[in-house]
Amino acid sequence: MPIAPGLAEVLADAHLRNGYGPVAGSPQARAAAAGWFTGRGLSTEPGQILFAPGSKPLLFALLAAIGGDVVLPCPSWVSYAAQAALLGRRVISVPIPAEAGGIPDPELLEQALRQAAANGARPRPCKPWPPTP
Repeated sequence: MPIAPGLAEVLADAHLRNGYGPVAGSPQARAAAAGWFTGRGLSTEPGQILFAPGSKPLLFALLAAIGGDVVLPCPSWVSYAAQAALLGRRVISVPIPAEAGGIPDPELLEQALRQAAANGARPRPCKPWPPTP
């Protein structure tokens, strides 16, 4: 099978870069990603780009950093509730009926949040629920 032009040279030179790369991603990769977004009408600078290992570790870090209990649509991806449990957070499940096509119903969300608050959950880390007028 043929190798893409230039790929063999890049791979051959990779032995020179055997240490850890920049935490946010290489300048070249960040510039390329910014160019991709800019080319699609979203003006983006390389400094606005951050490469990371994937959504699950990023979401876990976010949950650890912001505190509060976690509101999840049901169904949702299997690891989200487990990540919340690892951090000692309650999961507030909001049902999304099949006929809703994956779109949360604002009334079901409000009901779930009110019930969770009545049970002592903290679904919003910095503001009480329900919001005061």
